[in-house]
Amino acid sequence: MPRALSPSVQAPRSAWRSAYSTQRETLSHLGHRLLISMTLPPAIDRRLVAEREAWLASLAASGDWVRLPAFHRPFPQGNASGALLVSGAVAAGASAIALTGARPAPSLMLGGSFEVDTDANGRADHMQSYITGSTGAVTYEIGPPLPGATGLRSQRITAATLGTASGDAIGVRQDMAGIIPGRPYTMAVSVLSATACGLRLYWDWMAADGTTVLGNAQTTVTAPLSTARLTHTATAPVDAASVRAYVWAQANPVAGIAQINLDDWQFEQAGAATAFAGSPVLRAGDWLGIGGVLHQLAADVQFTDAGTAASCALVLPARKAIANAAPVTLSRPTGTFQLVDDSAGVAYSPGLVQGEIALSFVEVF
Repeated sequence: MPRALSPSVQAPRSAWRSAYSTQRETLSHLGHRLLISMTLPPAIDRRLVAEREAWLASLAASGDWVRLPAFHRPFPQGNASGALLVSGAVAAGASAIALTGARPAPSLMLGGSFEVDTDANGRADHMQSYITGSTGAVTYEIGPPLPGATGLRSQRITAATLGTASGDAIGVRQDMAGIIPGRPYTMAVSVLSATACGLRLYWDWMAADGTTVLGNAQTTVTAPLSTARLTHTATAPVDAASVRAYVWAQANPVAGIAQINLDDWQFEQAGAATAFAGSPVLRAGDWLGIGGVLHQLAADVQFTDAGTAASCALVLPARKAIANAAPVTLSRPTGTFQLVDDSAGVAYSPGLVQGEIALSFVEVF
């Protein structure tokens, strides 16, 4: 980390004073560039001194080009992680980009809640229906958050008639990849039932070819009539590559209407449930690396789930076009910069003490 750091922006613009209003008016043009000015502290360690000397000499040999991170903020302030991708091609000069694939924390495979129902089928985008046995008409709805839950929306599932046989069930399921055999995993979900019925959390561990390796189930419990947090923990078996996680209501004591409400669903690699991480978020000021260019966010961005794109406002317009599905770097992103003055060098004092070195870089593409 430099001893002193001054990030700034080179913004090409035209300025004039209006002949009518006498106000000063400006017009921005494309061609914004990031500037980084830094000061390296004095050094006395012989190895560090030699490394600096070699680095500065190599800059001149490479045309003074170097990749630099955002030294002052190498990691995002928000909790978003995962394999983010750009959703849709972005033209140079665009003021925003859309991103998809965000997760709320490194250990979570699924987080958030049930906020988005793009196709208006009553189910959250990342959920599939699960209906078995002699059930009547089943409806799915996105509703308000459950009391005491932290999600923005909840998932409601209602059966006009749910039978008494053990195979009669209504619910939802979610498929998640990236399982590591031998590791413990925990699922937690907030539940509120409007009627008396049994409730079960169930997993199918799946091999890479899609076949079921093993099923794990939580013991059936009575669905709570006030919001409760249910959890289930199991260890991924050998050959497991993904998991199909279910929550379902089953086997009414008496056939009739059954309804369950779900919120704050979270699945993580952990031996016990942790606090609900909420929807993944990036904060204003966070840096993204896309195609070798650093982009800074102008405002907070909240993602609803990993499959839904979120629009991200940029501090500077996109300095070059971005391809659809371009990968996004959140951790230690870097951009390409050029040394402004290649006359910079080391200055020694008695004892081979290297003094401060002031350097300025401008962004290049």
